[in-house]
Amino acid sequence: MEEEFNYKYALERLKYESSVFWQRTTAFLIGNSLLVVAFSSIKESVSQIAIGWMGIVLALTYLYACTCSYVANSYWQKKIKEEETDLKIKGIIKTKMYTEWERHFSNKFWRFYPGGVMGFLLIVGFIIVWGTLLSNI
Repeated sequence: MEEEFNYKYALERLKYESSVFWQRTTAFLIGNSLLVVAFSSIKESVSQIAIGWMGIVLALTYLYACTCSYVANSYWQKKIKEEETDLKIKGIIKTKMYTEWERHFSNKFWRFYPGGVMGFLLIVGFIIVWGTLLSNI
C-alpha cells in the first residue's frame, strides 16, 4: 500500500511541477510585456537603460527557474519509473500509467530544456528584443 501511495504522490508532484511551469511562463510573459510597454513610454535614457536591464535580468531569472524545473521533473520522472517497476513486480499494477508523460519527454530537446523549443525561443527572443532596444538608446 505504501508503494502505491509513493507512486501516486510522485505522479501528483510531476503534474504540479508542470502546472507551476506554466504559471511561471505566464508571469514571465506579463512581466516582460509590461517592461516593454514601460520602456517605450519613458523617454529618459537612464530610465530606459534601467528598465532594459530589468528585462534582461527577468529573462535570465526565468531561464534559471526553467532549469530548476527541469531538475525537479527529472527527479519525479525517475521516482515514478522506479515505483512503477516495483508495483509491476508485486502485481499491484498491470500497465504503465506513466506512458503519457514518457512520450511527452521523448524529444531530446525537451529533455534538455523543459520549456521545449518554444520556451527557449521565448527567452532568447526577449533577450534579443532587450539587446536591440538598449542598443538604440
